[in-house]
Parts: sequence; structure tokens; C-alpha cells
Amino acid sequence: MTFRVVQLVYCNNPDRSRLEAVGVMASACALIGLQISVYFLNWISSVPLSLKHGGIYHEVKKARGPVRTVV
Repeated sequence: MTFRVVQLVYCNNPDRSRLEAVGVMASACALIGLQISVYFLNWISSVPLSLKHGGIYHEVKKARGPVRTVV
């Protein structure tokens, strides 16, 4: 996908060189590869697929029943 986007931007533009297109594509692929590597090393958390209650909680307490939050 990255290759195709770079190809569409740089294909018929006489002001851009082929070397510039390769540099842009290489840096984009490097960033994507870095992000995937960091994710699989568990250095960043995964994105939750479902979220029931979202917000900024200052204190969370669990009693014998459901979880109680203080906003």
C-alpha cells in the first residue's frame, strides 16, 4: 500500500526524482516496521477492541460487588 501511494504521487511528476521516491518509501516502510516491532515486543499496549466505559478516572475501588469509579 505504501509503495502504491508513493508511486501515484511521484510517477508522472518531472520535478521529483526516482531517488527521492525511493527515500520516501524507505522511510515510510521503516516507520511501519518499527511500529510493528515495538507492538510485538509489548513495549506499547494494544488497542482495546471493545470499550464499555471510557473516561478519565481518578480513583477506582473494587468492593464485593461491581467496580466503583470516582470521576
